[in-house]
Amino acid sequence: MSAEPLPTTLLHDRMPDWWRPLGLDLDGERLARRREGVEWLREALSLENIVNAVAFAHGDVVSGVRIIGTVRAAARSADGAFAGDVGDAEPSAMVAAALCDQLAVNPDSELSTVVALLVLSADYGGHRPAIDGMALAEYAARQLEYRAASSRRAATLDASSATKLVQDALALIPQSGPVVIDTAVGTALSAHAEILGQLAARIDEVSARVGAENAVLRETLLQQTWLLESWCETADLPWSEVPAEARALIAALELAARTNGSAPAIGAESLLASMLSAAGGARSLEPSAAVVAAAPFLDGKLPTAPSAMLFPVATALARWREGQPLNGWEAPAPAPAPAPDATVGAQPAIDWDAPAAAATPVAAETPVAAEMASGWDTPAAETGRSGDTPAPEAAVGWDAPAAEQGPAGTETAVGWDTPAEAEAEAEEQAPTPAATADVVLGAQAYREALALRVLGHE
Repeated sequence: MSAEPLPTTLLHDRMPDWWRPLGLDLDGERLARRREGVEWLREALSLENIVNAVAFAHGDVVSGVRIIGTVRAAARSADGAFAGDVGDAEPSAMVAAALCDQLAVNPDSELSTVVALLVLSADYGGHRPAIDGMALAEYAARQLEYRAASSRRAATLDASSATKLVQDALALIPQSGPVVIDTAVGTALSAHAEILGQLAARIDEVSARVGAENAVLRETLLQQTWLLESWCETADLPWSEVPAEARALIAALELAARTNGSAPAIGAESLLASMLSAAGGARSLEPSAAVVAAAPFLDGKLPTAPSAMLFPVATALARWREGQPLNGWEAPAPAPAPAPDATVGAQPAIDWDAPAAAATPVAAETPVAAEMASGWDTPAAETGRSGDTPAPEAAVGWDAPAAEQGPAGTETAVGWDTPAEAEAEAEEQAPTPAATADVVLGAQAYREALALRVLGHE
């Protein structure tokens, strides 16, 4: 696996290819203006509008209505004649491109991490980017892989010792023998103040780095100890006595509680798989059955769902808590994933990419209360995108994911391989076992918990 960030030139390199499927006749100058508009839009992204941005980039019309003003303002900063509307091809494409640019330009930011978490949530539900063939989910997986490693990488301290620092500083004080002479008193006091300031800064720096290293070690210790525990803290029962259908969601939220910040733990899916295997988890289960079984133990967990499309587990829990039925909601037969996206290095990033779900219609985001009465129980028949207007949401957008099938030679998050190069690379990689249904569902709940933490809804 690669822990390298995306190339910062991603937008410049890929935008001509991204805009080609839109069927728009953009010459070089107009394309440059659109690129500048996308950069302005990336600057306008924030934690306050990022849920709507990601949902709109995946076809959610209602989220588009909420954010279209921001899109227009950014586009008109570079092209005053821009008049895109929610149902047009370009606005949602610009948002998708801005999300890619955010992941590439600011890979270490909290905003990029929540973008990646939300993009993979959309991908889990089978929602595709507004631009056909855009490897947005792979870019998101790579950003999370990089962030998981970089946020836990201990910085190397300066080799110079504090003693040497003091000796060098004292050498600057003007002296005549052992006593500082009169005209040099002011200079001496100033030098002493500088010494103390340098020492304080040095102590602060060392303290912060040691604290960060201790936090990483503590996180690792908590996670490894958790794997060895036979007792489920959430249910206050031995794991063997926790209902099998409930274990995936409970384990995911316990792992989230043992993860620092928003960056996923390194090997998060492997940790979940190990815990569920030891507990004897239900390897194949329906998401609705998992919610019904786990909800009584999850009071106060995943307390809100800012978007049904991007927070399907939290939305289902909200339904259960309000007494809404979850029966009659079954996963359709797996379907091949549309849009040819290759995986990062032919394997999932940080071992927990969300496999693509059975394709469902693109959702129209509505408040949770309205969503709960909008057809959760009876999923609509599978449809594809038609023009620029997304179809209504089916089953709140989270049917059981199917394994992604992306042919070689298409856009990747690693580089821009030719078909031959991609095929050769795929042959070198050992096949990765498909994650079981309980691990896939647990990984989604884990993403939602981390995203809610950043958005301030933990």
